[in-house]
This record gives sequence, C-alpha cells and structure tokens, in this order.
Amino acid sequence: MLRDGNVLRFGPFSLHPTQGVHRGGAEVRLTPKSLAVLSTLAQRAGEIVTKEELFRTVWPRRVVTEASLTTCIRELRSALHDDARNPMYIETVHRRGYRLKTATHGDSGPVPSQAVAPDSASPVPAGREATFEQLQEIVANTANEGSHAIFITGSGGIGKQAVAQALLDRLAHNGWQTVRVRSVAGIGPRIAYGPVLEALETLAEGPTGLEFLTALRRLAPTWLADLAPEVSAPVLSPAEDRALRQRVSGASTPQRQRELCAVLAAFANLAPLAICFENLESSDAATLGAIDATVRREHAAPLLLIGLCSLPQSDHTGNAAIEMIRNFGTSPGPTLVELGPLPGAADLPGGDLCHASPNRSAVDSPEVQTRTPHRIKDLLSALPPPQRQILQGASVVGARFSASEVSVATEVPTDVIHCALADLTQEATLIRPAPGRHASSGPGGLVYEFASEQILATVYRTCPIGERTPMHARVGRSLEEAYRSGAPEIAPVVAMHFEQAGELARALPYLYEAGSTARRRGATAVALLNFQRARTLLRSLEHHVEHDTWEADLSAAIGRELVLLHGLRNEEANACYARALEIQRRLSPSPQLDRILWNLWVFHLNRGPLRTAQEIADRLLTIAEQTFDTALLIEAHHALWATSLMLGDIRSVLAHTRDGLAVCSGRTDGAPLMTTGCTLQDVHGSDHNIAVCAGFFTAWADAVDDRKDAAVTSLNAAISHARDVDHPFTLAVTLVLAAGAMAATGDAAAARLRAEEGRDIAETHGFAALQAWAGVYEGWAISRLEGDASGLPLIDRSLALGEQIGMSLFRPFQLALAAETALSCGQPTRSEHWADEGLLLAERVQDGLATAELHRLKGELRLVSGDDVSARDEAAAQFESARAIAAAQGAALFARRAAASRARLG
Repeated sequence: MLRDGNVLRFGPFSLHPTQGVHRGGAEVRLTPKSLAVLSTLAQRAGEIVTKEELFRTVWPRRVVTEASLTTCIRELRSALHDDARNPMYIETVHRRGYRLKTATHGDSGPVPSQAVAPDSASPVPAGREATFEQLQEIVANTANEGSHAIFITGSGGIGKQAVAQALLDRLAHNGWQTVRVRSVAGIGPRIAYGPVLEALETLAEGPTGLEFLTALRRLAPTWLADLAPEVSAPVLSPAEDRALRQRVSGASTPQRQRELCAVLAAFANLAPLAICFENLESSDAATLGAIDATVRREHAAPLLLIGLCSLPQSDHTGNAAIEMIRNFGTSPGPTLVELGPLPGAADLPGGDLCHASPNRSAVDSPEVQTRTPHRIKDLLSALPPPQRQILQGASVVGARFSASEVSVATEVPTDVIHCALADLTQEATLIRPAPGRHASSGPGGLVYEFASEQILATVYRTCPIGERTPMHARVGRSLEEAYRSGAPEIAPVVAMHFEQAGELARALPYLYEAGSTARRRGATAVALLNFQRARTLLRSLEHHVEHDTWEADLSAAIGRELVLLHGLRNEEANACYARALEIQRRLSPSPQLDRILWNLWVFHLNRGPLRTAQEIADRLLTIAEQTFDTALLIEAHHALWATSLMLGDIRSVLAHTRDGLAVCSGRTDGAPLMTTGCTLQDVHGSDHNIAVCAGFFTAWADAVDDRKDAAVTSLNAAISHARDVDHPFTLAVTLVLAAGAMAATGDAAAARLRAEEGRDIAETHGFAALQAWAGVYEGWAISRLEGDASGLPLIDRSLALGEQIGMSLFRPFQLALAAETALSCGQPTRSEHWADEGLLLAERVQDGLATAELHRLKGELRLVSGDDVSARDEAAAQFESARAIAAAQGAALFARRAAASRARLG
C-alpha cells in the first residue's frame, strides 16, 4: 500500500479524499457513506477500526443500526471485487471491527500467505485447478472470439457454486461485468422469466445501469416493459411505461428471444459480460428457453453464459434443464463440465466422472463436498436458539430475504434480526449478502441469501411444521398488502405462502394471477403450470362459494394454454372448453364470467361451431348492456363483428363495427383500446388495437357487398392507423386481412402488396397463423398476375401450415381461393379437392363467408368435367344456390359473380 501525497494506492485502486476511488482512469462509483467508511479505514490502514469508531465518524450525531455499516462494507467489497472469506483489502475482525490491509497484491510490501492467484479475488477451490485452467482458456477465447456458454453439473453440494464464484471473481477482477442469479427451488413459485428478469434488473441497477436501460429501450422493449417500474423509471415516465406496455403486448416468444440476444450482445460489446444462472434444474420453462436461444445464437460480442445444474443421484432424465443441456452434447458450442466426488469421498453423492468429449470436460481433481445435510444440521445445532429461529424464519421467506421480512415471519423485532443476520453473514457459511437488488418482495433494505439451495432446503426442513405454517400465513398476509398496493409480479410468491399455510382459498386467485402474468409474457408452459396448480387446489375446495365460477375460469384458461402448446385439435384442450361452456350457462354475471365468456368465444371463433361463438358473443353484449360496462361493450361488439363476418351476415358486421367505434370514441378514461386476442393460435397472444380491427372488418363487409372503393378507403385508413399504433401484431393482422379483402374483390396487385408485407412481419415475429393466411393470398395473387401456376407451391405450403395449426377461421375462404387458382391453371382435380374440403369445413363449423363462392366454383368445375345437358343443369343449380346464398347474406359481390356465371349458360 503506497501513499502519493493525498492519494492512497492499494492494488489497482487509488483513493483520494475528495475525488473518490479510481481504477486506472475509471471512477469506481460509491455512495458518500461507503466512501467515508473507506476513507476512515484508510486513515488507519493496517489497524483495527471498531464499529463504534466508524459509527461516530461516518454517522455523527445519528443513531443507526449495524445494518447501515454492513451495507457500506458490502458495497465496498462489491466495488473492489473483494471477498469476505478471503479478503485482499477489507478484513473483518470478528465482533470487533474492520481493517484495511496494508499488504495486498500490487503493493511493494509482502503478499500475505492467504493471497490468491495474481489476478483473482478469491481462491480456486481445492482440487479444481485443472478444471479452472480450462475455464480460463474458454474465457480468453470468449474475450477474443465471441460468445460462449459453460454448463457445470454435478450432485448437490459438490462445489459448483464455488467453482463458478471463483471464475466470476476472476472475471470481475479483470474488468468483466458479472451477474449471478439464482432460480428459486424447492417450494418456491415459478415466475415466468424470473431469473432472466433478475439478471436484467441487476444490470439496470449496476454502475452502468443507465446505459443498459437505454440499450433495453432501443433493442429490447418487451423486456424493458417487464421490469419493475422503479427499475425502469430512469428512462420511462409512468405515461411512457403504460404506452410501452401497450406497444409490446402480445410479443411472441421468438421476438423476445431475439431482443434478449441483441441487448446482451450490444452491452457485452461495451465491456465483456458474464451471467451465471444457478440452479437451472429449478428454472421455469420460459427461462430455459431464453437461455437455450441465447446459447445457440452466435454473437461476436464477449458474452459468457454460465449455467449450474444439480443432477439427481440416480436418473438424470425428467428435468427440462438437464434435457436442454443434453441436447448440446453433440452440437458445437457450449462446454459441459460435470463435477464428481473427491477421492476418499466415495460415500458422498456425486456420481462418476464424465469422459471428455468435444463439448464435455473430464474433471481431474474434484473437491471434497463440505455441505452435506448432516454438516449443515451440525452448523445449525451449534447456533444459539434465537439465531437458529431467525434462520428458520428466513427459510420460510425464501431463498432471499431481508430483516424486515424475517421479522414478519418470526415476530422478532427487526433490529434484533439485523444484528443476528449481520453476525451470521460474517461467518459466510450459511448465508451471505445477496448481490444487487433481489428482495423476493416487500420492503427494501439489505438483502441476504442462503449460500446454497441445499442449505435453504435443510434449514427449512428443520423448522417444525407447527411453527412454519403460521409463519407462511403471516408472510402471505404481509405480501398481500404489497400486492394490493401495486406489485402484481409477487402474486406467485403470495400464492406459495398461502398454499404452504393451508389457506388454499386465499392462494387460488394469486395462482391464477401468476398464470396470467406468464401468459402476458408469452410463457405458455409456465402459465399452464400455474393454472393447473390452481385447479388442483380447487378440487380440494368442493364447498368453495365460487367453485363453479373458478372451475369454468380455470378450465378455459388451461384449455387456451394447451391449445397454444399442442394445437386446436388437442383432446384435453377441447374437453376443458366443453366443461367451461357447460358451466358458464348457470353462472350469474360477474367480471370473472366476462373473462370466461371471452376465452370461450375466442376458441369457438377459431374452432367452431360459429353459432356457439355467436351465442357467447350475444351473452357478452347482454351483460355489457345490463351492467353499463363500456369496456365489455366494446369487446362484445368486437366479438359480434368478427363472428358475423364468418357467418356471412354482412349487414350485422357493419352495424357492430359502427356501434363499437361509437363506444370507443365516447370513452374518456384514456384506457388503451387493445383486445385480448381473437386469433387464438398465434402464440404471441394476438392482442391488437380494437379500432383498427373495426376498420378492416368494415372494409371486408364493404368488399363483399361490392363496394370496393369504400373498402379500399377503410383499409388504407386502418393500415395508416396500425402503423401509428406501432404494435407489430396489429400491423401484421391489418395487412394480412387487407390482402384477403383485396383478394375477395379480385385485385391481385393490391393483395400481393399487402400480403408480402404482412407475411414478412409474421415471419419476423413468429405469427404462425398470419404467415399461413398471407401465403395463401400472396400465392393466389402471384398466379393471377403471372397467369400461370407459379403461386400454387406457396398456396400448398401455406395451407399445410394452416392445417397444422388447426384453425378454421377464414380457411374455407382460403380454400376457395386455392380452388379458383388451381382451376385457372388447368388443374381441375386439385381444384375440386380444395373446393370439396372447403364446403365440408364450412358446413362443420357453420362458416358462411365463402359458401356462395364455393358453390359457384363447384358449378364451374362441373362445366369443366362435361358439356352435356346434365352437366349444364347441375352447374346452373350450383350457380343459383350461390346467388341465393349471397343475396340472403347481403354479399352483393358474390351474388353478382354467381349471376354472371349463370348468365353464361344462356
């Protein structure tokens, strides 16, 4: 340690009493209090400075708890990349105070015997030197060549965290940005993208947080919208936050994954970035999908992802994280490292060592497992009873906890808990300060975490069930207040505590909200898990006063997620919807019934029968009119204008778009006019702007009623509005529906223009149904414009994609276009196949939109197949049926075409 005038130099750092701490030419950002603590220690470098002296110097004439000092020490160690267990700079003298060490690496004095490798802030775990050397080579290649991923696996307690932490410390010491996040295991809730959001929030609250938030706003708006408002506040006002959430609503999973990869790569280009995800085996499916996508995408940026995964002692199958890691076993890219037991520790879990492969590293010298459940129980037994009780209360709170949260659980005063946690942290054996802002919920303050999931699980099990049950209840009630105050993201945590407390009726709505949050984030598997868990709870609440309502609600919610995962033909999904449809008929109006009816309408619009969809939409309208609920009234008209078009009731389409827009324009509350989706199979959730939707359905009605100029005017206005809304799905669905309307009028040039742009957006964002629809319209237009069969391959592929999806919405109309194209290209057999398929489907789902056109095409096909009197008579009958159907519907365009075909016969 050297002094140069007023500047104190230690290691790579310099401390000036007014200019603060610098490393090289870069400032190390510290809060004023932390800087004052460091300056006080520096004035007496090498000596013990008691806590009382630090309180008097840094907080004169103020009474503060020991937690304030602990917070400053924690911040200093984080900024200096110091380790409490093996300090290079700030040493804890147990129960006395702290000391700034006088001889550290980089100084002219001797290096203490406990000093670590020259560029590391913590020691390499004993026995892991060979593995660590290989990891360092990977880091060097990552810094020079681009992104990489390392998966470290092994039995619980084998030392994965120690290896990863040593690597992270080494990286941080060498100028990398490092983030360590933990999935919640055991009894914890499944929060969609929880670990990913934790990593993003850590970066957003770090020294370069403003730069990271700015990058999120530019490159990953869907993720910025998911951050807590207090985190995104530096770059988003409340109004901007609301607008952003509307703009990104319904974002698809591929879009989210692309954005995440882009922002991480961009930020890593500013400074190398390493993110360590612990406990992958406990991660939610959405997080695993995001990690998988990031690992598989090549980045030129120095981005390192580290994943830790505990293996079961017997069978390694049945866990999504393990299966994900296994899938990389034969592909280039990630390095897989499995840690095994030490020699002499054969009786401990760990499994055999893996043999080296192109992506798997054999571990040469595994370390001794020191944290077995038996050892943890010994450590707990050695603690004074009050500290043991506090630790048990902390385990009830969760993997991370604050003193105030533990106080709620245990009913022990907060200041007593502060002191106990500070003492326990000094040992760094069972708990430690959590990096960054990671309170599971509730009030702020210093946050701690258990040193491992095994410690958390063992401590929790030692807490008698008679004590932990009321603790869960108290924590649940405390979090319930936070939830009501505007923290919806904690719903899964609230649900978990009430469930563990045995208060299942109170847990039910929070589990539903957890599923809804996952749904909004596009995390279908996580949403399904929460809804199914809620249904399991409901089955044990037979006498719940709202049992039927909840059963219908959960049945429809589960059905929707099953459809998104497995398609509209999934038998379990269809059974769920059938059950919800049966129950809803005996339910009284309520907001929950509104939600049930909307989900049922969406399903039946897409799957049929359409008369059932109309019945549901009519009930929505009746309830809205009875309750004077304008938001529901808009949705009811929306349901009815879409259903009416598919039934072929053209006049009703115009009536409901007119009435719906009138209600929209009369709203004064400024609420975003976004629907919750009507094209169910698009995994993004299909939110779109209702006013724009009314515009393109009006255009369809005008087009089918042979008012092309009015249709074009409405479509142009809808497309312009959609571009202003700046919402990808709204624009995509508007363009694709515009292409369909222009195809209906026979305008191939306009249809192709709109279909190409719509299909491009659909492919970019993963809107599968829109991609299929657009392909049919574009293929029809290509063949019409080129006068040949060049559009048929695209029609074929698009119809096949639509068949996979299982949607009936607009499919009979698309089959009619396909049949017309094949007929014009001299392929009558193919044309007849498509026409027959269209008629059969239209009859099954009661679709009337294309029925007249399909009958007209059947007449044209009959004329192609023969020119005798019988053929002409049969064709004439088909043309007359088409004309009569179209006239009854108010579809003047189709009636005129049918009449023209009939007139050709003389």
